[in-house]
Amino acid sequence: MNRYRYEHGAKVIKISSYSTKLAEKYLRTILSEKPKFLDRSLLRISVSLPFYLAPLAIKRWYGEHKKYNYETKVAITGTEHFSSMDWKSVKYMGLAVEERDDIIHLVFVFYPQPNMPKFFQTNVLKRRIVNIG
Repeated sequence: MNRYRYEHGAKVIKISSYSTKLAEKYLRTILSEKPKFLDRSLLRISVSLPFYLAPLAIKRWYGEHKKYNYETKVAITGTEHFSSMDWKSVKYMGLAVEERDDIIHLVFVFYPQPNMPKFFQTNVLKRRIVNIG
């Protein structure tokens, strides 16, 4: 995730124990609540996929950049994961992971909170060319 952030001019995200505890709490809620009673906002920071695809979760989220409009001031449906992980002002994150029946469930909590209206243009920057090596 930090490599993608670097390519977009954002600084490294550090792991936060507080954000990790929140992620664990949210994951327990997601896995224990019946879907019709679940707070939909929790699903914006989570993903569930077959265990063999888990390494591709971040790549899949980053792939949402293809649908992203860098001129927007509001969230674009289908790009919330990308804009969350690329949000320039995010400094910390927490992560919770659980496997159930060969499905990996991941919850990410970012701090400060990303995807705030009116701040997209200053927080989600276009990819810059990076020479490696």
